[in-house]
Amino acid sequence: MSNSRPNRSLLTPLLVACSAWVVFCLNPPLIAANLAGHWEGAFTRLGAVQQVAFDFRQTDSGLVGTYDIPDMILYREPVRELRLNGDSLHLRVFWGGFDCLVHPDIAEITGENPKWNPSVSLHLKSAPAARAFQSKHVRFPSDSIVLAGDLLLPRGNPPFPVVVVVEGSST
Repeated sequence: MSNSRPNRSLLTPLLVACSAWVVFCLNPPLIAANLAGHWEGAFTRLGAVQQVAFDFRQTDSGLVGTYDIPDMILYREPVRELRLNGDSLHLRVFWGGFDCLVHPDIAEITGENPKWNPSVSLHLKSAPAARAFQSKHVRFPSDSIVLAGDLLLPRGNPPFPVVVVVEGSST
């Protein structure tokens, strides 16, 4: 006499596996949510190290970001391309495109730009967004035009030394 009911010991793991697959496909891991925030690290090439910090945020139109390279006096530069597909992240900055891997379990991002010979590596760790300065957008008249820029003020008590950077100036 045969039993027409399926064997529960085989059916249950199969249903669990199928349910997990459906949940994963319809709701991929929340890597984009884990990516939002402040990341600090460095570009490395031939033993040279260039510090960098990224700030990523999720908007209605997708993931956007900016980066700072303090040694080059670059602050809040927009990331030119930012594509996230699962745990693969592609971003384009000043030095070109980087193909990265997001490691949400250890809050790190690793990647490289293989088009340089030898390649440039990128390694970032999630960090608190404590900046050493505050930013203030300023506008002021100068003859018949209005000049505008960003004033970066160190945190702490003045007086502070001053540096004026005029982009595109040859003098």
